[in-house]
Amino acid sequence: MPNRAKMAPTEYEYIPMGCLTIEAPYQPEVTEGSLNLFQDSANGFNANGQSPPKWRVLRPDISGSKHPSHMQLLKASPIQHLHRLFDEQWIKLEYLTVQHDTPYTVLRVYMLPDDIARGIIARDTQSLRQNRKKVLQTLDYSPDAWAGNLGLPPKTFPEPFKTVEDDNEHTPSLLELFNTIDAPDPNPDDATDNTLRFIMQNVLEGEIEGVTTMLYPYQRRSVAAMAKREVQPGRFLDPRLFHVKDQNGKDWFFDPKAGAVLREPRQYDGVRGGILAEQMGAGKTLMCLSLILATRPLPTPPPPYRELVRRKTGQARSLVDMAAACATAHGLACRWYFGASGAQSRMPPGCLQAIQRNPGRYAVPAVPRPDARPSRRITTPVVALPEPPPKAILLSQTSFIAVPQNLLQQWQEEVSKHTVGLKVFLVEKEAGVPKPAVLAEYDIVICTHNLLEWMVRNDPAGPLEDNHLSGIHFKRIIVDEGHRLGNSRINTKSDFHRGLDSLYATSRWIVTGTPSKGLYGVENGHGSGNSSDASETKTTKATTRHDQEYKDIQKIGAIATLYLKARPWANVAAEGEEPADWSSYVLPKNQEGNGHHTALRGALNSLIIRHPLAQLTHMYPKIDEKVTVLEGSYQDKLALNVFSATIIFNAVQSQRTDVDYFFHPKQRRALMEAVQNLQQASFFGGVFFSPDSLTSALKTAKKFLEDKKVPLSQEDDALIHSAVEVAEVALANLVRTVSSEQHEVPILVQDFLPEAAGAWCFDIGQDELGCTISPYVSAAQKLIRASLGDETRFNSLMNGGLAAEGTAIKQAAAAVKEELDERPKTTMAGNTSVGEDKHPEARKKAKDIDIEADLTDDAEHEARLPETFKKAQIVATASAKMSYLLDCVAEHQAEEQMIIFYDNDNIAWYLAGMLDVMHVQYLIYDKSLTAQRKALYVNTFNSNDKFRVMLMDIGQAAFGLDMRAASRIYFTSPVLNPQVQAQAIGRARRISQQKPVTVETLVLRGSMEEVIMQRKSKMSQAEHWKVKSILDDVPIHDWISDAKIRFETDATTPPLEQFAFLKRPQPIFATGFGHQVHPDAGLVGRGERQGAAGVKQAAKRPDLAGEQGPVNGVERPLLIVPPKAKAGVEPPSGGLLKRKLEEVKEDGQPIAGEQADHAPRRVRFG
Repeated sequence: MPNRAKMAPTEYEYIPMGCLTIEAPYQPEVTEGSLNLFQDSANGFNANGQSPPKWRVLRPDISGSKHPSHMQLLKASPIQHLHRLFDEQWIKLEYLTVQHDTPYTVLRVYMLPDDIARGIIARDTQSLRQNRKKVLQTLDYSPDAWAGNLGLPPKTFPEPFKTVEDDNEHTPSLLELFNTIDAPDPNPDDATDNTLRFIMQNVLEGEIEGVTTMLYPYQRRSVAAMAKREVQPGRFLDPRLFHVKDQNGKDWFFDPKAGAVLREPRQYDGVRGGILAEQMGAGKTLMCLSLILATRPLPTPPPPYRELVRRKTGQARSLVDMAAACATAHGLACRWYFGASGAQSRMPPGCLQAIQRNPGRYAVPAVPRPDARPSRRITTPVVALPEPPPKAILLSQTSFIAVPQNLLQQWQEEVSKHTVGLKVFLVEKEAGVPKPAVLAEYDIVICTHNLLEWMVRNDPAGPLEDNHLSGIHFKRIIVDEGHRLGNSRINTKSDFHRGLDSLYATSRWIVTGTPSKGLYGVENGHGSGNSSDASETKTTKATTRHDQEYKDIQKIGAIATLYLKARPWANVAAEGEEPADWSSYVLPKNQEGNGHHTALRGALNSLIIRHPLAQLTHMYPKIDEKVTVLEGSYQDKLALNVFSATIIFNAVQSQRTDVDYFFHPKQRRALMEAVQNLQQASFFGGVFFSPDSLTSALKTAKKFLEDKKVPLSQEDDALIHSAVEVAEVALANLVRTVSSEQHEVPILVQDFLPEAAGAWCFDIGQDELGCTISPYVSAAQKLIRASLGDETRFNSLMNGGLAAEGTAIKQAAAAVKEELDERPKTTMAGNTSVGEDKHPEARKKAKDIDIEADLTDDAEHEARLPETFKKAQIVATASAKMSYLLDCVAEHQAEEQMIIFYDNDNIAWYLAGMLDVMHVQYLIYDKSLTAQRKALYVNTFNSNDKFRVMLMDIGQAAFGLDMRAASRIYFTSPVLNPQVQAQAIGRARRISQQKPVTVETLVLRGSMEEVIMQRKSKMSQAEHWKVKSILDDVPIHDWISDAKIRFETDATTPPLEQFAFLKRPQPIFATGFGHQVHPDAGLVGRGERQGAAGVKQAAKRPDLAGEQGPVNGVERPLLIVPPKAKAGVEPPSGGLLKRKLEEVKEDGQPIAGEQADHAPRRVRFG
């Protein structure tokens, strides 16, 4: 047997780690070197001229003694786990015995790294690894202990290798780590591949063949970094390792979870792909298209360890074909060598054709079909089925892009706008997927998320097993808005994720501005500060932050592990790799998150490509954000007082304890509805609480006071009496009666139809101005315009027809009100309701109209309009916010397009009605639209500047939407969640935006909105994460429950003083008034022209049957869906009122003077 000592590693290969102390002296057989330091041990070993302590090496016994001398020391119970490590030479030991009041022995531990002498000393024994882990957890790593100076607090972790960033002892949050990711700084000289170096140089110089738009420098850097990541991903330090120093100041690497010790860093290949997480509006789509075009010269190599499939022709092949087949099968960049990727190709045509007809293929084992798997219940012998033949996968240059449905058309527009020569195939449900050889002819295959899910669910052989998409190896997969993949878990993947896993690709990318919900904050400029509210304790905030960060890190881990297959997180034990559990290393272990950020920082930097906002701020358009606090009109204040009165009635009569109290836990749903209505009331609330429901609540309250069955405190008595006064004022108010009965915002008009004003207006107790509603004005506009070309018809209107029409409309509206009043109502304590709005829940969809757009120039007809009509104008509305917005639209529409964000469909309807009257073209982007329709509206808004306003549901301000045409943004009410607001602003604040962006948030003074704004400015991010609705925030909840009559609403206020007057009265019969066109007129689809010709084209296009033709290489352009009502929001009570109008006509009552036969009219009423 060879001498073991001769084979042992040298002492210099062991790492000087730390010390262990045992309260027992070690007296070996040879006691030389033992020191008696009893005389002055308290002052240290160097006191009084004493020499430094002399350490002795503990050597293994090689004499064959049954009881070797070192066993006397290592049998001590605190360090028994050292014994086998010492015997197997995993560690070396030095000892020092100290004779003190209580004698003890200090051990220095030297440890053999795992990457040293592995061929001599095995390092795979699991029990030894566990023992070593215990030693590492119990060592004192302080230099003082190593020097023999004991008595100081021990150091339980090795000295870290510090960088400048590490000098700050602050433990960074996930958000801070995300916002400080290293900006990409690609250097072509680092590329080892000549083709890659050439591509990176061209990209950084802005020379990308096929890209027609000049990229910004930061975009070039990101594209070059993406190209390098795909071809030469580099190697990264294992993020599980800590970079630390030993007692001599030398570097070593430490995995405390696994107990691994390394002298040199363990590195892994980076992922081919990653997460492109540039800022909102920074041009991520353009970067992806630039990457595709820039890397066209690069081949798609076959995966390693795959058997290549050789084509069998049954005949002798030419040398050219064999050479081409060899080149494509092995992924050689022959196209680049011959310059065949561009227009100036130097490759002979025959060679290029040979490459195209000899694509590379490789084989993968076929997945057994479900029907070929024998059942366990079968007892008869089962004949073994033959294994299916391997499946051949075709190597291609094609990129697969998965996009949300609402961004599909935007991607097509970006292809058309920024590139030339790209061949794009759109996967469609009806047409199916062509064979792999056909797909390989395209540069890009685009498929929507929903369609990929559908294909997975409907493939009986398994996820996409029978689908041609799984028969082709893509160069890359790009998932736009791919943060949804973070919701997957190893055993619960979504159909969408399973579909992506079934595709073969060399590189995988996710494109998203925020990989997880919590990755938004201070650098975006819309974050919130720290809460100073004492009700939210520091512990609660820390817990909330910890919980949200835990979820966010889990989602990033799911993306890294399950989709990107990043090592070491995706290591597979069956393949000889050591599995690494993301949750064990990266997730925070406590509320402070200590011990995880080092691994997390390494993981983020290896996966994400992103520029800090500070480097891009100067490129974004300037943004002017302001909060506009408006003094409410009398009607605004009265509506909010009525809400307060109702809450007071309920609270006092239920004694704030009964189950029918608004704020009882069982009434959460009713309370949510009431609060949503209260929020809407800050825009306009006159439609809530009909006279009947308010009268009922008032009678109940008076009876409650008269009965005196319940003793009231002085405060409650004053509250309910003030509420009674408000209810009485509201019931007597004529303007409020109009809004309640008509479910519309009352407006004041001047010189409006002077001969028929009584039929079109409402009596509110004054004669100076007329009070009406926008649907009536719109109906009158259309009626008069339709008669301008017919003198007889116009005269009929002037001789009583207008009055008859107005009377008929009022009768129809009264019938609608009667039918709505018959609906059952939900009442609670005090006979109060939640303030339900009478607008029907199911709005009738407008039917398609088979007509061409009305494009006639009738300026001559408008010139015939009598001067008395031209004087008519709108001077005021009952809503302060409505009047303010109309003034803003009138002032800025000539120069700027604008987005108005709303949080309630009724608000959009009220605004749409007034914009119709003002003849301002608009679009409404709401949740009822199909994804195709949404994409069509966005494209139209950006392409056709006739549309000046986009009314957008705040809940639909989706990630990725590009609405750069808008330079003004209005929020009809404050948004509590800053992330939602930032996303909404991001629709317009983009790099491509040419104008400064103005953002205004409207707040009604004295309303709940002021409380929301105050809380928003004070809430910490942890509090925002915690709040799911405004009722979850304690201060807002308390403000609502502490209802008071907050506004003075004197019953003697004149009607005209109850409105908010416009700064700029708007003419009613201005140019273009009452113009009726096809609902789809002006909508711009793919490749369509703008202006009159484009409108005609939109009106004529067949539904879902347009001819397919390439547009910039796009084979299947998005088709316009069947027409829908212009605004996308159906009118309240529209269908019901239409039926009532028809019933009036059938009863024989005159609709116009002298029974004129009018053309059909599309009138929207509420």
